[in-house]
Amino acid sequence: MGKYQSNRLNYLFLGCSATFLLCQSTLAYSQETNPLTQELLHLKNKQQFENVNENFKKAQQFLEDKQAVEEEAKSTLATDSVDETSKKITRITIDLGGKGGALNFDEVSQRYLNKPLSTKVVFQLVKDLTDLLYRSGYVTSAIGLKNPKIKNGDLEFVVLWGTVNDILVAGEKATHFRDKAMLAVLPNLKNKLLNVYDIDQMVEILNTTNKSAKVSVVASQEKGASNLNIERVRNDWPEVTLSINNSGTENNANGRNQASLNVAWSDLLGTNDRWSFSTGYRFYKHSKANQQRNYALSYVQPLSFSTLELKLAESEYKKSLQGENDVYTSSGKTQTATLKLSHVLSIPPLAVIASVNVIP
Repeated sequence: MGKYQSNRLNYLFLGCSATFLLCQSTLAYSQETNPLTQELLHLKNKQQFENVNENFKKAQQFLEDKQAVEEEAKSTLATDSVDETSKKITRITIDLGGKGGALNFDEVSQRYLNKPLSTKVVFQLVKDLTDLLYRSGYVTSAIGLKNPKIKNGDLEFVVLWGTVNDILVAGEKATHFRDKAMLAVLPNLKNKLLNVYDIDQMVEILNTTNKSAKVSVVASQEKGASNLNIERVRNDWPEVTLSINNSGTENNANGRNQASLNVAWSDLLGTNDRWSFSTGYRFYKHSKANQQRNYALSYVQPLSFSTLELKLAESEYKKSLQGENDVYTSSGKTQTATLKLSHVLSIPPLAVIASVNVIP
């Protein structure tokens, strides 16, 4: 099968080369009166020929690697076709390469001990181990046999980790200031294991009031590594909300109705920052004697797996109470400042968020 595919590629390559030479000759003849045009065509056609040759080499290498993997898989399980009933799985070891410390394959491995050492059982074991790997978020990693020659029922597996090569913006390296600032506060995933839960954290940070973003996993030139590509759409206008409610406990003349204004803005610094301002005012018939209003300003800044939040708030009121002989007035003002730092200690499904609040 591999030889047939290789021959087809050889024919394709020869056909492309012949077409290229024919086109080169025709173009050269039509432009022979202009030496500069001839030289430009020569350089362009030379580059096209090199690109065709490079793609041919890549395709041939792919077929050779695929054929080698198929031959290894056949030889790996050839030993258990002799006597599947007499051989049992006695030991299962998985080499993590010192990575993925939170992974535990023991529960899966224990279920397969003393089972028949057959092709069907081994394939199912690999499938279950891979499912656990994917559920843990390592969707670009894989599990394979470490030692193709199975002896005495001892199965040795190795995890082939998928890593992050680079983080791109719209398919390219970040060049603009806002894009560089956007990436600066994201979790540093370069050369780290690619985990889908880390990508979820990135998506949560990137999507703000003034920016929508999505992250996709794309192939890279590095073996066993992928690039994360961010597609983002920005807008410059704040989100303004004006509302009226009747949350008060008394009648309309005594503050039942309240108007509130909320303004949300983000990416003013370019660092996925979030800003919000809100205020509320309650309506009274005698507004000079009775008042109630509040203000709040908040700033949220993500920093990798941590989030820093600063909130300033003020609330004031003034209320008049009619007594038997006089009018009594009460008033008050409350000002608070809150500093909150939260950090994600682990990824789902056992996510733990630690937070510290500081209230002066």
